[in-house]
This record gives sequence, structure tokens and C-alpha cells, in this order.
Amino acid sequence: MCMQRIGRWGGFLVVAAMFAATGCGSLLPTGPRQAAEKFASAFAHRDVVAAARLTDQPEAAQAALTKAWTGLAATGLETDIGQVRTSGDTGTVDYAYRWRLAPGDWSYHGTLQMDDSAGDWKVRWSSTAVHPDLGADQELRVDATPAPMARVNTRSGPDVLVPGLVHAVLFDPDAAGPYAASSAAQLAAELSRFDRGLTAQSIVESATAAGGAYQVITLRGSDFQPLAASLSVLPGVRFQDRADLLPTDPGFAPDVIGRVRQDVVGSIRGTAGWSVVTVNPNGRTADVLTEHAPQPVPSFTLTLDRAVQNAAQRAVDHPAEPAVMVVLRPSTGELLAVAQNRAADAQGPLATTGRFPPGSTFKIVTAAAALAAGMAGPRTMVPCPGRVDVFTRTVPNYRGFALGTVPLTSAFAHSCNTTFAKLAGDMRPDALRRATAQLGLLARYGIEGLPTRPAS
Repeated sequence: MCMQRIGRWGGFLVVAAMFAATGCGSLLPTGPRQAAEKFASAFAHRDVVAAARLTDQPEAAQAALTKAWTGLAATGLETDIGQVRTSGDTGTVDYAYRWRLAPGDWSYHGTLQMDDSAGDWKVRWSSTAVHPDLGADQELRVDATPAPMARVNTRSGPDVLVPGLVHAVLFDPDAAGPYAASSAAQLAAELSRFDRGLTAQSIVESATAAGGAYQVITLRGSDFQPLAASLSVLPGVRFQDRADLLPTDPGFAPDVIGRVRQDVVGSIRGTAGWSVVTVNPNGRTADVLTEHAPQPVPSFTLTLDRAVQNAAQRAVDHPAEPAVMVVLRPSTGELLAVAQNRAADAQGPLATTGRFPPGSTFKIVTAAAALAAGMAGPRTMVPCPGRVDVFTRTVPNYRGFALGTVPLTSAFAHSCNTTFAKLAGDMRPDALRRATAQLGLLARYGIEGLPTRPAS
């Protein structure tokens, strides 16, 4: 038996030969290597017909090589021929393959069996020419393993958004044919409990404008399941399921949670895992040849505090008029709660997008500016009349209350407009703006899931 390895060293071609005890009178022929290189090159160029002709079973080889490319859905293949071993008219040639697959590269080594027939070396066909562990009747397949979707939780409590399935209800007037109007009417009747604006006319008009299947509504599983049977028989109606983030408590900060969901939903899926498997003729997986675990995205944590949020919601639910509340932690700027009642809901997301004058909350800035300027201290006696003229404007207290002359702390506790209007009027022109900046109210903030604007 003789073995040869061909390589390069110092710019010169080096041929090393090992002679068995029986002896070899000359260097081994290069026929097996050339045949193996031609086979590998044709296979790598996806010329399975040419590659198959270099084997002793062209028909079987062509079918298997074709299935390898299609089963892997590969975009490329790199091959390398290694050590050659011969014994008489048979031999083996080592190969290395590197497939370019959609999820990543896959590399492995194997061995080609070679035969010499009247000086014409060919690959003795076997499925191991594709992969050393591929059986004669097996195929290769790439399987994907989805990464678990990330969750969204609060720092002080459980999850507020969790992965789940939603069901889109679609309507196609063309598929409904002459029953489009009646089908849309029944669809509107079934779904109006979720969207009062749905009518047969609005569904048909929207679907017609869409020029095909129109998404009428998206439902959670608990809402969809009781309706699935009755909706499925309506002409032109079909369903489409998709993974999504679902709120665990629809009543918990719905505006903020909804905006957070829109902001993070594109970043929750992580990187899918993948594997290459051998598949038996019955379609069942026989073996896993390589496997890459999915890489999930860590959960998102909100600064919302469940106890504070629930307390804020209870507080705004009491008044009949529109009421909103936003709670921040002053030391860090963390958003702890965002709440509004139904009267406010009717006007939109006022708590996060409504623009209101700061009102009495600005007394904090005025008091800080007065203390910094030495105009007053906590125990300084200040007047709190029912109304006061500041420049050209008359400023009243709420319902005209008056306290007389009281310590600054009392005027602050009772939110005395006249006291702080007079202090502000007596300050230097830039004093309030400097105090506002020092308290961070002019800074630009970024809050996950919410639009923000700097104060002016």
C-alpha cells in the first residue's frame, strides 16, 4: 500500500511518498486526486450532472447530489481535497466541505471511495460522498428552532407583556362573491362588541379599497375561540394567526403598555437556532448532524411600579371629569405610573401626550429659586392674600382663599398662588429659568415607548 500527500513549502511543490513493505518503484499516480478534485469542483458549482458522471453510478449520484442542494437550500459550497491513499486499483481521498446555508455555515470532513477501471479513476458512489453519516436512502434537511420571545415586566412585579398568539380576521369580498354584503353584515354583528365602529358598509368598503383580503380585526385567543366556529362558515372570511406580545392585565397602564409593545415588538424574537438533520424516507428525523441553539433576547424591564400604578389609577377613577396622573421618581427620573380615567380616555392618551400648563407643580421651581436667591427661607413670613397684582396681571387664589401672613412652608402647603406669583415677580428675569434647568426640567429625556419633548 502506498500513501501520498501533496503540498507546498518554500514556493516549491513537495511530494512525499511512503512505501509499504512490498515497495513502490515510483511516485503514486495522481489519477485519484484529479478525479476527486473534478468531482468536488463540479459538486461545488452545482453541476450535479458533471459530478455524477465522475462516479460509477451516475443516476443514483445525480439524484442524491440534487437532493443535497435542495434539502439544504444552500447558497454555496466550498470543497477541499486532502490526503490520498491507494491500494492497487482502489483508493480513498479525504474531503472537506463547507456549505453556505441561510442560517450559517456548516463544515465537516469525509472520505471518497475511489476505483480505477482501466486507468480511469472514478468515485465509487455512496451517500457518504455527500456526508459521512448520510444513509443510502436518507436526505439532508435544515430545521429552524425559533428563539423564545422576550417578555416585558415591571421592576417591582410580574410580567405585563407575554408572548402569545393573536388571530387576525380577514375578509375578501371577491371570495365571498354574491354573499359579500350578507357575510359582511354578519361579521360586523359578531365583532361589534370589540369595535363599535364596525359596520357591514365599512367592512366592504375597506376590503374593496384594499383590493383583496382585508384585516377587519385582531383578537386574543380568549376572544377568538368562542367566535371561531360561527365566523369560519361565513363566505369570504378566513383567519391568520401570528405571534405577538399580549398584556397580562388589559387594565394595567394600557396606554403606556400599548406604546411599549409597539416599540419593542420588533426586538423580542432573538436569533433562531438551527440544525442539519438526516431524514428517513418516511419523513422522520434519523440523526442530528449539527445543531446551533437559539439565542433569546433578555426580557425588557419597565420602571413602572405596580403598586404605585394601581394607586394612581384608583385616584383618577374617582372624579367624573377628565383626570390624569403621571408619577416620577425625582431622584432618578424613573416613570412609576401613568393613569387616566374614562372621561380622559374619550379625549385620547392625555396622560402622555396632553399639553397642560404646569400649574401649582411649578411652585416647586419658584420656591427653589427663592431659596437659592436668599429671598426667603422655609420660616420666612410671607403674605398670602386672596389676590395680588403682578405687573399687568391679577393672580387669584383658588376660590379666593386668603391666609394672611404665614411661613413660606404654610404658603407652599396650601398652594398659595398669590405668594409665589409675588416672589416670581420680584426675582431677576433669568432666575426661574436657571432654577428650572437646575432641576432638570429643560433636559431631553428618552422614555422607552413614549414620545418626549423638552420643556420650553
